Amino acid sequence: SRNAVAVSASVLFVVLAGRVTLTQLADVWWQSLVFVAILVVLVRPISIYAGLWGTSTTAAEKRLLAGMAPRGIVAAAVTSIFALEFAHVAEEAGNDASARASDLARLAVEAEGLVPMVFIVIVVTVAVYGLGVGRLAERLGLATASPQGVLFVGAEPWVVQAALRIEEVDVPCLVVDRDYRDLAGARKAGLRTVTANILSDYAVRDMDLAGIGRLIATSPEDETNSAAAREFAHVLGRANVFQLR
Repeated sequence: SRNAVAVSASVLFVVLAGRVTLTQLADVWWQSLVFVAILVVLVRPISIYAGLWGTSTTAAEKRLLAGMAPRGIVAAAVTSIFALEFAHVAEEAGNDASARASDLARLAVEAEGLVPMVFIVIVVTVAVYGLGVGRLAERLGLATASPQGVLFVGAEPWVVQAALRIEEVDVPCLVVDRDYRDLAGARKAGLRTVTANILSDYAVRDMDLAGIGRLIATSPEDETNSAAAREFAHVLGRANVFQLR
């Protein structure tokens, strides 16, 4: 279903982009670049710091969020629909000589100029944020270019011993188990632990894997290990995922 949504969004973006001509882009390019600069330098940082005021978010995390702002198909679709609706209303009022009809016609022309401007904003911000967010995250200590950490699924006593030996050579480890009590040994040893079902949406999509580059599935259930290996192969790469019987 996620692949279907991605394909649909890609097709819609191509269709909407097909409505934009080079002449339209040339007419608004300098206004668009000024608008992008204001968005990147002022609007995004101000909104992030204002929105996260008083929260436990660290300064480094705020700076990272201020340096990234995805924009794409939603903005393009809404702007295109907005412009089409203005054009439709102005066309219906075309035979009316009132001031309202004149205002609608003027707004329709201005709204049509929003479409190429939004596409320029999308292209430039995707390039700026896409090329810069990785290096920014590394400089802020929130990511690493070559993560070497190990995620252990299961908290057997030998796993705790192995994780401690691995951390002795400065390789971070994370131990995940769905039973809080089973993680007692890992917690007492000072290891980073997470109580979660490794197959849950939280574990696959939202769990903090900063510095983690490999998974070793060691739970007593072979089915769980196999499923975890399949899921995290998409995240960490097939060559970095292992399971033990």
